[in-house]
Amino acid sequence: MTKKQLMGGGPAGAFIALVLGISLSATTSAEVLILQPDPGEGKDTFVWNRSGSQNQDLSSSNRHWTQHNTGSWFSRGYYEFDLSGMDSSATVANAELILSHLIFAQNPFPLPTFSFTLTEIAAPWDEATATWNNQATLGTAFSTVDEVHLADLSEDPSVQPRYSGQSTIDLTDLVTAWHEGTLPNNGFAYYMETSFGFHGGDHYIVSSDHEDPALRPRLAVTYVPEPGSSILFATAGLAFLVRRSRGASLPRRVS
Repeated sequence: MTKKQLMGGGPAGAFIALVLGISLSATTSAEVLILQPDPGEGKDTFVWNRSGSQNQDLSSSNRHWTQHNTGSWFSRGYYEFDLSGMDSSATVANAELILSHLIFAQNPFPLPTFSFTLTEIAAPWDEATATWNNQATLGTAFSTVDEVHLADLSEDPSVQPRYSGQSTIDLTDLVTAWHEGTLPNNGFAYYMETSFGFHGGDHYIVSSDHEDPALRPRLAVTYVPEPGSSILFATAGLAFLVRRSRGASLPRRVS
């Protein structure tokens, strides 16, 4: 059947032409949700095993200590992003997390590659009360390793801490699970696996309280909204008229 035969003439043909035009032109394009909360909206903190009962949220407000010193000191950063700004019927296409690293170190020297683990958090937590002793349980459904080569420290050592680059982490699977409800969105923990105990150096992740907005934790979610009602109506109308043009019988009411 040709397009001319399908459309026919008269009002029905005109309507089919209109429906075809709507269906072909009303496409659904991807959108991007950028989440980079400020101090008033951000939810992040860290917990430290050597100060098990102390809440660390205000002890280092613009950065979170994320450290692993062999056999003694361990700390974890906790982060949570609010995804309520994304339509619940949308489909997640991609999610990318960017974290900024800071280093306290007295001498410039090349830094080795470090391994960090990012793991989903299985239970709710409060940044104002979280401690190492009461920290939320980490989940087992999602975990990824982030291999980071921190930038060489060539800046003036009198300026502490020093910015040492950013890491980019693919969170598509985890954000999809949060969005679709297969995992509760309690955020994630990010912590160092490689020992960092050299030259008395310390490692931090910039928090949402940092004075430079560009360095704050950032989650970019690319998603595809559900097709609008006009597209659904056009598709249904087109299917109905195609059936009629092909001589398909309509269902009859049973009395």
